[in-house]
Amino acid sequence: MSTNQFLTSKPKLSITQLPGQGMTKEDFIDDFKQYYIHLLGRDERCRSPFYAGEALSLAIRDRLMERWKITHHTYKTENCRRVFYLSMEFLMGRTLSNAMLNLGVTDTATQAMYDLGIEIEELIESEPDAGLGNGGLGRLAACIIDSCATLQLPVICYVCPEWHLLKLLRVAILKDFFACLRPRFHQSWIGFWSFFHSSWFDPTGTISHALFGDQHQ
Repeated sequence: MSTNQFLTSKPKLSITQLPGQGMTKEDFIDDFKQYYIHLLGRDERCRSPFYAGEALSLAIRDRLMERWKITHHTYKTENCRRVFYLSMEFLMGRTLSNAMLNLGVTDTATQAMYDLGIEIEELIESEPDAGLGNGGLGRLAACIIDSCATLQLPVICYVCPEWHLLKLLRVAILKDFFACLRPRFHQSWIGFWSFFHSSWFDPTGTISHALFGDQHQ
């Protein structure tokens, strides 16, 4: 990600002003078609549920992004204390169905896909399971994050499977023993289903440190 800033340009506030994302069946159909046809370059001869799943995921993510930005802005303006939760494992399950459930649009999106001749179960099943781990630690982390979200606590979760402990050990002296334990799905999930993965990296340096207890580290 480039950290270069504008030198002569002065972007206006209107650069981020858009009408709100609609939540009706027709809105989902329109957005799905835009992504499916223009962004992903599919036509009526495409028979892979993968690309349809991508298009629907992008439409869902647009609606999540509005809420993410509001939450992020609130954290900054209120200068509230936040918890930064880091874990080397996260067993979150499939993201598309979970995102639709949290937005309360499962039935609407299902009907939108049905009107296009698509069974939404096929799209959900086409998403690789985000197996970012191997056991109880990953599931515990996912449960903690879900609980914090339910309680509306200011918690930020960091997922970085590339630095998974078992992967690090695999290149050390225990390489052969731990090779079989490497998560099978995390690379494919990050590569092809990363629409719901977002980084709030700020090159202006407004978030340049983390707070541990009462000390800046």
